[in-house]
Amino acid sequence: NNFVTNYSMSVNASMTGANYTNSSIANGGYNVKFYCNDTFGNVNSSANVSFSLDTSNPGVTITSPEAKTYSSSSILFNFTLNENGSCQYSLNSGVTNFTMTSSANGLYHNSTNLSIADGSYTVNAYCNDTLGNKNYTSSIVFSKDTTAPDINFTGQTPSSGSSQTGTSIPVNISSSDASEH
Repeated sequence: NNFVTNYSMSVNASMTGANYTNSSIANGGYNVKFYCNDTFGNVNSSANVSFSLDTSNPGVTITSPEAKTYSSSSILFNFTLNENGSCQYSLNSGVTNFTMTSSANGLYHNSTNLSIADGSYTVNAYCNDTLGNKNYTSSIVFSKDTTAPDINFTGQTPSSGSSQTGTSIPVNISSSDASEH
């Protein structure tokens, strides 16, 4: 606050250091100026320190994958942070983590996975800001299905390659798939 507030510090027993703890300081940037005097009244006010305090977890948005089924062999993972940081993701609750590439400003993180088998997955985002504040709470469920359904001709369907003389040809099929279709 432009050096309006002054705090007195306790000097240690050897008279070589002092300490003050402010446990109510809010997140933000600070400039601290130190004024020290000795027993003869000599004052030194040339020491300044600037610092920032950040105790907030980074905000994480999972932009990809979305909560849907993908039929592509590759899945793009794309996370956005509200501050500079880094991210990893996991598809098995942190047993195996995949490192993501970060943008120059540390806000955007991506990775492409080409080895995911068909199935349903929960992607968990594990992100930290540059001071180590963590956000491990973001997740999304998606599925991958690259297998085409089976088609079977049944009933009165003519054999493949046969000739038909009628103008109406019945075709009956059934299909099956490991996932819904």
